[in-house]
Amino acid sequence: MPKQSQHGIVLVTTDPTYKAEGKAFKKTSWCLFCNEEFIKLPRHLQTAHKQEAEVEALMKLPKRSKEKDHALALLKNRGNYHHNMEVVKKGSGLFMVTRRPPPGQQISHDDYVPCPQCFEFLQKQMFKRHVKEGCQKKKEFNSTRKLRQEAESMMLEYRGISQEM
Repeated sequence: MPKQSQHGIVLVTTDPTYKAEGKAFKKTSWCLFCNEEFIKLPRHLQTAHKQEAEVEALMKLPKRSKEKDHALALLKNRGNYHHNMEVVKKGSGLFMVTRRPPPGQQISHDDYVPCPQCFEFLQKQMFKRHVKEGCQKKKEFNSTRKLRQEAESMMLEYRGISQEM
């Protein structure tokens, strides 16, 4: 069982590997539409939510294309984002992040912020690098500081803290 912080939110740790059909799946994702956890999210989206406009648009894209990969990653990130915000609201649960810490290392959920562009949860110290090199929605940013402040404010909204500091 994962260890919990003093506030009840499960600390970010490395999850055990799930094994199915002879393959090892190390990560799960949360569905944006039904708020359930899945190992194979693309399959779930195509079968359970094929009537959703975003999934219909995703299925029309060519297989194994970068556009489809980016659209699928955005849906996955948005689902994980909404799940994480519910965890923060309730004060307990498993916090899903993009890059998990190494085995044996535990990091608090307070050390992560969501990217306002692609909704990935990243460690605060990796945020600037992500925006410059790895953000899926490549846009010209005037200031990474402003984007980081926006990310911090996204977390504060769900913690119920006023932004008028």
